[in-house]
Amino acid sequence: MGVTLASGRADIIGHGMATTFEGAPLLIGLSDGSHGIFVRFVFRTDENAPTDQAQIYRLEDRLDVEMVNYQTLEGKGSSTPLWLNDWDGFRYYIHFRAFRFGQTEDVTVHYTFYRTLPDEAP
Repeated sequence: MGVTLASGRADIIGHGMATTFEGAPLLIGLSDGSHGIFVRFVFRTDENAPTDQAQIYRLEDRLDVEMVNYQTLEGKGSSTPLWLNDWDGFRYYIHFRAFRFGQTEDVTVHYTFYRTLPDEAP
């Protein structure tokens, strides 16, 4: 028997937690073998930046999320689901929160992928 998850109008089609390796970017994706939707998280520290910052870059093959000075135990992330792409008649989103525990270069990311019909955007 399988488990299905939903929240409001959205089906939850993937969720999990991953930790970067040696501070390298984290790539998370959905794929059916021929098509894919990918998100790359890049974490860096900048002592000259006044506060924590996040920049989102929409590239042809993925969404890049650059997070600067995200070093808190309580975590920081998306305040609303981020639209990724429309694919096969559905609209896809990701919601995430990133944490850095202790004095390490690695970051742990909790993430959830959502799918809605295009006219049912959150």
